[in-house]
Amino acid sequence: MVLMDEWPDLRGAGYVRARSFCRAAIAGRKDAEEAREIFVIAAKEANLLH
Repeated sequence: MVLMDEWPDLRGAGYVRARSFCRAAIAGRKDAEEAREIFVIAAKEANLLH
């Protein structure tokens, strides 16, 4: 999993927010599409997506 194994800064605000949204989506507390959007934004900020 990218969030756990490949993220360059595990303490950055984008990472923390993405992790939180993804966990909430898995638990059914957030919409999966919203979590995906937050993840993509954070991944771009971390230079994991171009």
